[in-house]
Amino acid sequence: MGYFIADNIDNNNTCINELSIEYNFNPLYYRLYCMGYIINLVACMLFFGGYLSALDKEEENKDEILR
Repeated sequence: MGYFIADNIDNNNTCINELSIEYNFNPLYYRLYCMGYIINLVACMLFFGGYLSALDKEEENKDEILR
């Protein structure tokens, strides 16, 4: 069984806890919280460095180009 990536919603905790009972695994070990958000932050830092405002400016310019 692999790892579970889910949001921090109580429903997800309940689901993973029930699956852990059914398939006999440790839900705390195989649960990754907010991993998508963490990956997004890392990708932004790799692409834009400390200049996340550059991403905002790029999005503003994209709207002007489409018009």
